[in-house]
Amino acid sequence: SPYSAHLFDAEGTGLVRPHPGLCSSYCARLHARCPALARYMAKSNSSTTSADFCKLMEIPDTSYCYPDVVEVDTSGPTRKRGDLGCLCVKEIVDGLRNPVVLTHANDNSSRLFIAEQVGVVHILYLNGTLLDEPFLNIESSILTSSSRGDERGFLGMAFHRNYAKNGHVFVY
Repeated sequence: SPYSAHLFDAEGTGLVRPHPGLCSSYCARLHARCPALARYMAKSNSSTTSADFCKLMEIPDTSYCYPDVVEVDTSGPTRKRGDLGCLCVKEIVDGLRNPVVLTHANDNSSRLFIAEQVGVVHILYLNGTLLDEPFLNIESSILTSSSRGDERGFLGMAFHRNYAKNGHVFVY
């Protein structure tokens, strides 16, 4: 976004906030609709009031708060205001080691595939069941490191468009 520095209040100060600044009316609606996200963003295990959450999310220059920031520059392409439905987050599985891919095989099986950087691909069904047996385990062939920020390892996968018929999967 051309407004990232403003959203994160980094312009001029050089300090970057861990979250974007939210407009007060949007913030209150977000808190009401997604209280779990508010606790996550506030890094709190207990319930956070709407007023406390919105105080944490406010930004000094309110002309650059989200979602109103998309309306500041009218000289460029038309931009749509943010929609509350696109910001809520739900944890679907935990205990994985640095997941890097979440995809489906486009085979109408209702399965999601979650790949970890260490080279293990798990199957997750839409009802939340994570299978014990991995779909793919190439951990012994993957070069990784315990160094923080190391980007080596299993980095991507794609299912062939005719996977349901040919079973081809591509990994990187």
